[in-house]
Amino acid sequence: AAADGYKRQQLRMVRSKRKQKEKRPSFYFEHLPNGKFKPNAIIADLDAESANIMHKSSLREMFDKKDIFTSNVGSYGIYSRGYYYMKKNETLLEPLLERIRAQIEKSDSFDSFQVFTGISGGTGSGFMALITEKLAAAYPKKNVMAQTIYPSPDTHGPIDSINSVLSTHALLEFCSGVVAIQNDAIAKIANSQLGIKHPVYSQYNRMIAKSYSSQTAPMRFGSSTNSSVTELLSNLVPYPRIHFFFPAYGPFSSSERALLCPKSEFDLTKKIVDKSSSLICPKISSFDTMAMVLFYQGDVSKECIDAAINSLTNDKIITFPDWIPGGIKYGTTINWPVSIPDESCNFLPVTKSLGALRNSMG
Repeated sequence: AAADGYKRQQLRMVRSKRKQKEKRPSFYFEHLPNGKFKPNAIIADLDAESANIMHKSSLREMFDKKDIFTSNVGSYGIYSRGYYYMKKNETLLEPLLERIRAQIEKSDSFDSFQVFTGISGGTGSGFMALITEKLAAAYPKKNVMAQTIYPSPDTHGPIDSINSVLSTHALLEFCSGVVAIQNDAIAKIANSQLGIKHPVYSQYNRMIAKSYSSQTAPMRFGSSTNSSVTELLSNLVPYPRIHFFFPAYGPFSSSERALLCPKSEFDLTKKIVDKSSSLICPKISSFDTMAMVLFYQGDVSKECIDAAINSLTNDKIITFPDWIPGGIKYGTTINWPVSIPDESCNFLPVTKSLGALRNSMG
């Protein structure tokens, strides 16, 4: 009788979780009456070239033309042009802010802003700084998360470095969390794990999308932890201004290198803390970790995950400073990782994957 009661209780829990999932608001897509989905996204650039590329893309039907903002003024690759010129010309900025307000008003559950930008150029640095400043002023209680492409350490142009330094001030002041990415690190992963010697931008984007997809899986599909940006930040940020994170993802593997692909939870966990899986190149050889969040996805076992994480800490593979109660938080999502079919990347289909965000003293 006790066993039957336990089974009935487990069945009620499964049904309850299923109902919660069905009622779960869509943070990233709007479900249209025709059955299709439209991204809750706005694309902005001070150069019309990117919009022309978007209009020719195979994904153009997903986006509303009203959500693509361009201008012919250009930023000339300079921070001051993207920030100060647009700040003085409110007639160019106001339609974009109005469209953002319209998106928020029709949202079922507005959680946070998520900004994607590369801070080497004038638009990505200056205009991004202006937008985040406006969002922080208009919505002070909402988090702003940024996925940011930083220039490579060996970049030859001084303007890239100047733009990145100036825009980092805005990322520090107006953003709640910043995920830092470098193309150099992604190129090394593409070369060593996918066999791509000279990756192009579409391949960079696919790899960044895989990492970002793992970070948002708990919010899209539900999880016991990290089911919102607020909860994610509470697990990663020990002090408000220390909010720059190192991302990692695995496995990146092609069908030609299937035998080298990590398959168990232990192998995935050990691989993710290795620098070869990081999407940014830290300058120093070793560093302490203040906080770390792991995003397991697919056919995984919590018992195996716990054993793998205990192995990391016990064997000092990952270390935490004495002055902060650091730790590793993880969440699991039962949905298998998927990839958009793309011959240029040829990702190996896998049943489990692991993403990570690390707040480090490096």
